[in-house]
Amino acid sequence: MKKHFIARLIMLNSPDPQTKEDLKQKMESVSEQIDISKNDFMSATGNIKENLNNETERFQEDLKDLKDRVIDLSSKGINVARQTISTNLETAKGKASQLKHCALEKAGKSIQFTGNYIREKPYQSVGIAAGIGFLLGKIMSRK
Repeated sequence: MKKHFIARLIMLNSPDPQTKEDLKQKMESVSEQIDISKNDFMSATGNIKENLNNETERFQEDLKDLKDRVIDLSSKGINVARQTISTNLETAKGKASQLKHCALEKAGKSIQFTGNYIREKPYQSVGIAAGIGFLLGKIMSRK
């Protein structure tokens, strides 16, 4: 809905029909690229969240199992249990670090894609940003 509102506002202020059509197409292109980047980022975030939740559940199950075993262990067994917990904790930390790296990489790719688009079409990007800023100013001033 915002895309159409922005396009209509620009068309009303532009005297040339060809310019209006070009602006409309460019805005749609930028909007599509932003939607793609947003969807990629949201998908990556969802996958990371799901993986982290799964790992957390497994880790909690391991801890519960270890807790049950510790109750029945002798002091020698307690040392083994501590080592197992420590190993599991280190494994969980490593996996969390990998998930974080993956999320940062995906976010970086999205930002890089957007940056490349802006570098390839700087005037369009500035015009679109100005138009969006103008529209947001108008919308915010109404409230």
